[in-house]
Amino acid sequence: LFRTDAAMSDQVSGGSFIARRISNGITYYYAPFSDTADQMLCPAKESQTSTALCPLSSPSPSALPLSDSSSADALLSDSPSHIPVSSQNQSDSASTSRPLLLFFSWLGAQPGAVAKYRDLYLDRGMDVLVVQSSVMHFLWPRWGLDYGLEILKVLEDPQFSGRAVLVHASSIGGYTFTQILTHIAQGPKKHAGLAQRVIGHIYDSLVVGTLEHMAIG
Repeated sequence: LFRTDAAMSDQVSGGSFIARRISNGITYYYAPFSDTADQMLCPAKESQTSTALCPLSSPSPSALPLSDSSSADALLSDSPSHIPVSSQNQSDSASTSRPLLLFFSWLGAQPGAVAKYRDLYLDRGMDVLVVQSSVMHFLWPRWGLDYGLEILKVLEDPQFSGRAVLVHASSIGGYTFTQILTHIAQGPKKHAGLAQRVIGHIYDSLVVGTLEHMAIG
């Protein structure tokens, strides 16, 4: 359905996140599984251009169950929730049961700045799909709609199609998200699955305006 580049690291040891570029502007960050002992997701502090390796913590009795994705509240608690991962029948691929954070970054967002948001959600047991927008997507709406459809197809791919989705959109990223919503509105039956999987929205510094006022800001 879409082209996936090779993971940025050929080998993962000790438990970490893997960065996989789905396409130009779309990057998937996920915690791999280990086939040794029960593992825990852990904080990942690294730049966007490499794979971070970090030690795994010991299991905690109070860890949040993976199945508890009915509300975004537990995922956004002040204290990171390290989520236990069973070793049975697992590989170093992402879990299709983990919630997915869909992060639409602001225009020109630097990797270090985006990493702070990425790590925030990885620490809480969510995989992260980062979507970066171009100013051309905003100035030429047709291109924006095409990009929105590309993102929509990614979200409906089998590796993402069964997951609860939390949306975090910043600045121009909010505009890109509306392009996805446009396609969903035009094909409500076709895209009903995705609409039902969204458990929450977070909007930050949205781009708001009209064509009449775009020239003056």
